Amino acid sequence: MIKKQLLGIAIISTFATFNSCREELIMSDVTQPQAQIEGAITKNGRLYFPNKESLTFAYDKIKNAEDEVIADYIDSKNIISLRPIVTEKNENKIGKQLKERIALLKSNKRYITYLESKGIQNKTENNEEIADDIDDLEEIVGDDAYAAFLDSRAEIQVADKIYKYTDVGLFIVKDTRYNELSQYLAINNISDDLMYRTDPLVQQEYIESKPSGVETSVQEGIDYYNNKMIAPEEDGGGGGGGGGGGPYNPPVGDPNIQMANFINSLPNCDTYSTLLQDLFGDSDNCVDRYEDRRRVKTKAFNYNYILVYNLGVKVKHQYKGWTGLWRKEKVDEIRLGVIGAEFTYDYQSYFDPGPLNQGS
Repeated sequence: MIKKQLLGIAIISTFATFNSCREELIMSDVTQPQAQIEGAITKNGRLYFPNKESLTFAYDKIKNAEDEVIADYIDSKNIISLRPIVTEKNENKIGKQLKERIALLKSNKRYITYLESKGIQNKTENNEEIADDIDDLEEIVGDDAYAAFLDSRAEIQVADKIYKYTDVGLFIVKDTRYNELSQYLAINNISDDLMYRTDPLVQQEYIESKPSGVETSVQEGIDYYNNKMIAPEEDGGGGGGGGGGGPYNPPVGDPNIQMANFINSLPNCDTYSTLLQDLFGDSDNCVDRYEDRRRVKTKAFNYNYILVYNLGVKVKHQYKGWTGLWRKEKVDEIRLGVIGAEFTYDYQSYFDPGPLNQGS
């Protein structure tokens, strides 16, 4: 009898709690109606979303999809992506867009001045070099899907605000004040196109002079954001690794043992990092270019672009096609082995009691 009573109390208590939460959610829905989800359109060459919720909805649907799905979505919007998703189906379209992009670069006076100052000649006449520069943009905007959402100027518009990603961080400005942002970048010697880089000293000084992880005003009407990660202190442990040369494995007939022996003989994939690689989160990449036009690219990432977020591990087998850009190439099998992963989160703000709550 006692057990039944306790069970009844537990059920009533659970129901009361659930009912209370349900009423709270209903009240929340009444006071804060959800934004209407609408599809993207193209506006002045950029993807345009009427609100952040619409962008998040569209991005979350395809961020981890196959390349063909992402490419079909972006191709339907007819924008020139920062880093296009190339497939066998759209390779001709991307090739034409590459020519359009080079034409835009030729009309960018700051880009041409940059090339002249570096003594670089005929850069815009070499599609292969331009394609390599586009591939290198993964260093700054590493998420493949989101890099495809951004136009060739690394811009996207949400409501009346334009979000422009640069090699010193993200700038946010109303569309009616976009020219003011262009002037601000020029005055501060910050690149207005990721196809050429801000001077490293200017880069470092600007990034270090601004807070990380919070949106801040840098000029009336212009906001700035970066999510620069502070590298953890080295613990003195051994680094990754060198190559192959495992113990001798005699021939075996079991295919699983054969595969295990083969995997154990492979060299570790050493990751690399750069100054800008963690400008919008944290990522580790490694590339095994085993042929001139074939490679396996692996990356672990935790991206924060203020508008969208993504975390995971991906591995791709890629082929460098006639456009000079890399595209996914199917293989019989890809295996990814992850030895370990560690994530650090700053949750102090969630538990730090505010002034009104202290002592209660």
